Amino acid sequence: MVIELNWLSGTPTQADLYFVAVELGTYVGNYDLASCDGQKWDHAYPENIIGYVRFTDLKNKLELNWPKPDPILPKVNIKEEHRGGWEEV
Repeated sequence: MVIELNWLSGTPTQADLYFVAVELGTYVGNYDLASCDGQKWDHAYPENIIGYVRFTDLKNKLELNWPKPDPILPKVNIKEEHRGGWEEV
């Protein structure tokens, strides 16, 4: 499975948690999570961050299940529930 991300470069102007691509050398790098205060990165190698997306945007592209079932709420497929749009109650 390939997930297309709209990578941005530079430093974000909004304080948030970001999924970042970190270049560590020629053809070497990794992915990491980094916070930004809207002006500078809170990361060990901020100058090596070559791309970023908001972590929330990445998470929303994935359909992740929580590792622990909720003992109170019933299991609901939200996408199925609201497939036809909103319903007046």
